[in-house]
Amino acid sequence: MTKKRKISDIILCVVLLVFVAAWIVGCNNTDISPPVPAGHHIEKDTSRIKLLNAQRSIVQAKKVVVENLTNTHTIGYKRNLVRFMDSTTVVVSRDMSQGELIRTNRNLDVAILGRGYIAVTDARGEILYTRCGTLMLNAEGELIQPNGYALEPVIQVPSDSVQIHIGDDGAVNCTTSEGTCSMIGNIQLAVFDNAEALLSKGKSLHKETAASGIPVKGTPGSEGLGEIKAGFIESSNVNESEELRILEDLEIYESHVQKAIVLLRPHL
Repeated sequence: MTKKRKISDIILCVVLLVFVAAWIVGCNNTDISPPVPAGHHIEKDTSRIKLLNAQRSIVQAKKVVVENLTNTHTIGYKRNLVRFMDSTTVVVSRDMSQGELIRTNRNLDVAILGRGYIAVTDARGEILYTRCGTLMLNAEGELIQPNGYALEPVIQVPSDSVQIHIGDDGAVNCTTSEGTCSMIGNIQLAVFDNAEALLSKGKSLHKETAASGIPVKGTPGSEGLGEIKAGFIESSNVNESEELRILEDLEIYESHVQKAIVLLRPHL
């Protein structure tokens, strides 16, 4: 069952709840109605609690979808998936599918084709993991991300280098002005037993967690690791039109829930 179909089914259920709420209110407003059993008010309380929980779940789901839309053009971003277990319970997971490789022809742009993350060190010395391979040189000649985070392990380019080449195996080779070519380092990839459990730190950065397992690092292209593709970047795997459709469904769902809550609220 597709996500869109799932949300549509829940909307249908909520519409039915709206009619039930209207019927309950109508019974209370009809003078000729028989005495309302004590359990009737309990039933209304239970229905309203379920609707309020559904409303909170919708807000959570909308935040996830908005985050996806915000990162439509973020390099290496992996979209979050929203799944309703029932009308009140939302489960969020991560779509680990490959993003499109976009050619840039820039020698310091690298995309990961397949499994793996590039390790970087932030300003506090914490190791984070990313699939954003837009690289540049800092004043010390170190390969860094645009945010200033250096690759882990550090790769330093000699000051007399005139050309840098990065291979599919992550090998970084430099050519000097004298024509001497040498390998100065290797961009490693890290994989996790459960990459979906990595903690998102924003901007395509992730942190290791107990649930993700410890990283296993190695040479790109070996032992099930992905390859490094120089001159490319990996686009976000967010489908903007699909996310907009999901957001529209959620807003319809939210509208029906709100109507049901309003119908029940004055009569508690």
